[in-house]
Amino acid sequence: MAIDASGVLGSRQLAGVKVNPQGYAWRMARNQSGTLAAGIVLGGQPHPGRAETPHFGRLAFLAVTDQELALVKLRPRKVVMLKAAEVIARVPRSQLQTAELGCGYVAPLAIIFASGGTWRLEVPPPSKRYARVVVHALGGRVITRNSLPPGPAPRMSGYRILCGAIWAVIALGMGAGGVAELSIGNIAGAILCFVIAVPAGWYDYRIWTLKARRLFLIL
Repeated sequence: MAIDASGVLGSRQLAGVKVNPQGYAWRMARNQSGTLAAGIVLGGQPHPGRAETPHFGRLAFLAVTDQELALVKLRPRKVVMLKAAEVIARVPRSQLQTAELGCGYVAPLAIIFASGGTWRLEVPPPSKRYARVVVHALGGRVITRNSLPPGPAPRMSGYRILCGAIWAVIALGMGAGGVAELSIGNIAGAILCFVIAVPAGWYDYRIWTLKARRLFLIL
């Protein structure tokens, strides 16, 4: 394990995972690429719900010992390494009711306490395997797509057809633009066109095959 908070906690760490505040990935994607791109990649904006999650910056470390669960502040070590710095919040495991790791590119992690309080966090993609170890150590539940009840099947509607037609025009237009830019030697312009055309075409394919559940209309 890359980070060990045993020294800060005063007892041996059994498991641990890097966590972000709930909604952090969606906000970053929206700020960098816009609401539409964030919606396509990460789905709708996460609803905060009722939670008493301790406040921290963009990154913290959730550590588990035999006796407690703790959020730990991280501090840079050397160039790219991180180390446990100080405890933000700690709760005895006797107060824990359950832990639940959701599915998705950025996995939501809910820590629910017997008092009714909840910590809502999210796990960045590279740390999912550590999150599963944390949840298993806490006796919680890891939700997979196969374990979810099936939702209503998407159907071909007029709105879906309209979205599919518009995204097809975008994909074909940007692809043709990329070829045109190559013909005049504008490599940077061609790359930009293809970068837009490929995800647009992929999303259009998902619209027509009824795999896309969220439809985004661009006019």
